[in-house]
Amino acid sequence: MRRTHVKYLFQANIRRDGSSVFAPGNQWGTFPSVSIGWRISEEEFMKKISWLNNLKLRIGYGTLGNANIKSFAWVSSYKLTDRYPLGAPNAIYPAYYQTDMSNKDIKWESTTTTNVGIDATVLDNRLNFTFDWYDKRTNDMLFTATIPYSTGYLNGPVINVGEVMNRGWEISASWNDNIKKFHYGISINLAHNKNEVTNMGGVAPFQIENDLWIKEGYPINSYFGYKTIGIYQNWDEVNNSVKPNGDIRPGNYIIQNTNGDDKIDTEDKTFLGSRDPKLVYGINLTAEWQGIDLSIATSGESKKCLYYDNSFGGISPRFCNIYKEYFDNRTIVGEDGNVTVSGKYPAMAGLGTNAPEGHKKVMQNTSFFRIKNIQIGYTLPQSFTQKMRISNLRIFFNAVNPFLFTKYVGFDPETTSTQQDGTVRYYPVSKSVSMGLSLKF
Repeated sequence: MRRTHVKYLFQANIRRDGSSVFAPGNQWGTFPSVSIGWRISEEEFMKKISWLNNLKLRIGYGTLGNANIKSFAWVSSYKLTDRYPLGAPNAIYPAYYQTDMSNKDIKWESTTTTNVGIDATVLDNRLNFTFDWYDKRTNDMLFTATIPYSTGYLNGPVINVGEVMNRGWEISASWNDNIKKFHYGISINLAHNKNEVTNMGGVAPFQIENDLWIKEGYPINSYFGYKTIGIYQNWDEVNNSVKPNGDIRPGNYIIQNTNGDDKIDTEDKTFLGSRDPKLVYGINLTAEWQGIDLSIATSGESKKCLYYDNSFGGISPRFCNIYKEYFDNRTIVGEDGNVTVSGKYPAMAGLGTNAPEGHKKVMQNTSFFRIKNIQIGYTLPQSFTQKMRISNLRIFFNAVNPFLFTKYVGFDPETTSTQQDGTVRYYPVSKSVSMGLSLKF
């Protein structure tokens, strides 16, 4: 049954936002939005379709602002130190020095989104379906610039730079039905996003974290590094190959000569992947039969990776723990210095302090599918609980994060950050199992 006969929808808004984090003259921003809708199912030519309960087309366009930076970034800040040498030898005096370079020209970052969507409900409201396509453009992004210490400042200024595009689609669908006394439901959501830095505004590519870079034409969190194409098996391969400077020996990775010259250097670094997923999805299940209920919640991410250092136990493996995956699949080098057992990963020995950067890092596929929650319960019949003057009594068993399916070697594929030295250190996601009672009097 249709609850409304409205066919056409229209909404428009204008936001006028102000923030003191910007200098006078740039403190205010205007952000409009507009949306229209068409309930196609209310048209006369759709009335005869009995299995269609609702069909609506949506189109939206709008802009939002972002001022998420520290306060008064447009004013230079000073800090007091008591370690300033001045005048006579060994004479130390207190003094002020500038810490942050200012920028009075910074302004609001803006994100403009265009969205087209369809909502549909069919088969007596048992099947619900939603599809959205979007194009999101972020302009004048707020970043802290990197500057050399020779400028006299500790930190660079906050600047507006470039444009980032996020374009993709989202789908969600749910089905709920009854088979006599058995009720069940399933819902699925799926989202795909393409991220790309489309304009750097004349700013050169810059590093934001370890091997993560922002570079025009690539995702905003892109890994750039050396691509490996195998493992050296013997000294002949080492001596007859183009290789980087450093301690190269059998059992080390073979670095790809990306630009085809006669040396391996930073010019051979190439795009390796992004830490942000392109595909995110989830599946939820519910069921109930004569007081017994079950619910399962899942989530997953695909097409993402993590590139980090010290995967093989650091530069001194004999003093460090390493993952069992690397140890079991390591390359083994014999007494003559040549490989005796070929493995998926380089030899543990030989990754000394002079080993080049690309020989001590690994790219991990962090795609995963996780069962986040399973709950099974039983609600006792009221004919039984009323005798105890209890209106409702439910016994349940609950498991949090019981199962994880991934090729990632570390603790948690959902992690996105690494330490300064490239290692991954964090408290892993915990699993828990519990039982309980729910009483209502």
